[in-house]
Amino acid sequence: MIEGSGNSKRASRGASKFWSFKVLLLLCFVVVVVGAGALSLKLILPARASDSSGPAIDVNQLNKVTLGNMSITHNLLSNAPSTAKTAHSAIRSAVATASSTDISLPYNNVGTMMDQGTTTAKINANFDGGGASYSQNALIQSGLYSGASWYGNSNYQQQIVLNGTTFNWPDVALGAPDNVSATGQTILVPTVANATSLGFIGAATGTSSGNVTVRYQDNSTQTFSLSFDDWTLGGGNAHVSSFDKIAAAMSYRDRQGGVAQTVKTYLFYTGFNLRAGATVQSITLPNKSSLHIFAAGFGLASYYDPYKNVAVSDNANTSAANIDGGGYSYSMQELSRYILPGDVLNYNGTQLYWPNVLAGSPDNITANGQTFTFNSTYANNKTKIGFIGTATGGASCGNITISFIVGNPQTYNLCMDDWTLGGSKQYPIGQYFFGFPGRNTASGSQQSVKTYLFYYEIALPVGSANVVSVTFPSSTHAVGSSAAGGQMHFLSFGLGSGTYNANVGTTFDSSTHIFGNLDGGHNSYSVNAMQKAGVVPVTLTTQAGYSNYLFRLNFSGATFYWDQNGSVLPDNLVPTSSGQTISLNNPMPNEDNGTIPVNPVANATYLAILGSSTGGTASGSIIIYYSDGTGQKVNINFSDWCAQTPVLGDYVALNMSYRNTATGSQTIANHLYYTDIRLNPVSPGLVPVSIYIPAATSGGQMHIFSVALK
Repeated sequence: MIEGSGNSKRASRGASKFWSFKVLLLLCFVVVVVGAGALSLKLILPARASDSSGPAIDVNQLNKVTLGNMSITHNLLSNAPSTAKTAHSAIRSAVATASSTDISLPYNNVGTMMDQGTTTAKINANFDGGGASYSQNALIQSGLYSGASWYGNSNYQQQIVLNGTTFNWPDVALGAPDNVSATGQTILVPTVANATSLGFIGAATGTSSGNVTVRYQDNSTQTFSLSFDDWTLGGGNAHVSSFDKIAAAMSYRDRQGGVAQTVKTYLFYTGFNLRAGATVQSITLPNKSSLHIFAAGFGLASYYDPYKNVAVSDNANTSAANIDGGGYSYSMQELSRYILPGDVLNYNGTQLYWPNVLAGSPDNITANGQTFTFNSTYANNKTKIGFIGTATGGASCGNITISFIVGNPQTYNLCMDDWTLGGSKQYPIGQYFFGFPGRNTASGSQQSVKTYLFYYEIALPVGSANVVSVTFPSSTHAVGSSAAGGQMHFLSFGLGSGTYNANVGTTFDSSTHIFGNLDGGHNSYSVNAMQKAGVVPVTLTTQAGYSNYLFRLNFSGATFYWDQNGSVLPDNLVPTSSGQTISLNNPMPNEDNGTIPVNPVANATYLAILGSSTGGTASGSIIIYYSDGTGQKVNINFSDWCAQTPVLGDYVALNMSYRNTATGSQTIANHLYYTDIRLNPVSPGLVPVSIYIPAATSGGQMHIFSVALK
């Protein structure tokens, strides 16, 4: 949820009045929210969403919808923008500038196999000399993968940052050597100036150590003792030594013949400080074949790590994370079903970069007044900023300041949900992003308490100059109170374009309704009722291999499309004081770009809009822009979605007998309305190219689902 202040304050949906419960004549019961002076705040009072275990929220079903409708690119090194292979490529100051610091190793051992791999791969894999190896399936669940093995594409290479050092995970074909067993090899390394450390990821078969010799370009040398713990920690009977840090933990291993053994396995990190001002020429490994190295790299003094808290842990190493101060954390094994370290996410038209760190490493920014500067190319022509995160210690709010190339900084008040939704007893403020069926505990167990990550966004002022930086809150307050709040955690943020607000106006009867919130009171249209009234689900292909799942409605000679949102994705535009522009030149409706679908028609004479209002009737002005830059300003009106009859000249396009609530359904008539505008260009032949909605509407809150030409 966003509060706003200054000239660009963003009025939250339904936010214009103090908290009250009103019975509106011929309208729905709504929860109206507050706004006093320059500050507008949508308050969600803690309310019971389900019982303490949260059975009403099916996170597995919602994850399939949310992540299934998101464009995700796995660490594609060949075309990574501004380098998506580093800690946060969207932000200049948060980028790990350790490019070309990875060291190529002469692999001579096959240490991994797939659970269902080929016979040859199973025979070749023999990490420990006794026929046992790491499971590639378990490794990918911990965030490590080989693009050549998993995707048949060596461009997909897993690059991670560990302890300030950038590593490339081995990218080899299934059954090919993927680690080096140390036998005294001398390895030439890339020239890396100002390297401060040398790091290794690996393990030993039985705790083992040996000397590594570093030769500098001036022919001087330095010797270090390289030690790794046993890859199983002695079958679980030993503790991690002081010289190692667990990089990844897996709950089982594979044996030749396809047998999985429930034996925890580990990969470790160890590193050494290099001589200041010297440049490394080569390294010579120990003559100790029980030492296995999967990756090596240099750390740089210029690396800046924005992350200060560990939110995600491996199920086999749960004590490594502690998001809330109580020893609890998210599960990497649940997250990696969809999202891997370093992934590029396109969500609701916003490009986001997931932290490229493994479980147990710092992975989120705890808000403390930090300022992050955006890459200027990345920031060009963006219209909104999105955040993925949560709060611990209760739902919390804090001021975010956005600075632009030109003009004054703007301050917004961002409110984040508690990561457990108060034990599943609170309605959400933000938009659902990802849910976990349980959480990891410091004692090594999993607890059946649902936890969540949420998405929030701020619409940037239309016509504003490019964003330069964002400053996170330096303090927090509780929602709707001046009392101190909890801790806000940001796992990812980025800039984007698109006209959808984070408003979910429709829900399926059979799914979780709690994230539907058309009216600010967690009520929503029923998709099932809409289909009975004439809406048709359709699939349209916009590019090879990619399909858009949309709804279609033919009414009064116009064909409308809008998103099948799966009860959690945004599906309508809410006019704001920042203003929005909708392009009318979309060749095909596209649900992935966070933009209102438009059905363009040649030689159109009318512009048609499908929508409604909440909290009473709504009126507002729009400007239709033509191909020569001229504009046609007109007023549009929508009746309240629960009005018995239209009252502002719009027409009922869909008539439904019930709506969905947070916990079920309610028998109350509701509608989606149609209105149209005759096109009136200053010269014949001019084509409408966009519509601009310059300001928030008067009266109730307007919702626009689709636009069409006819």
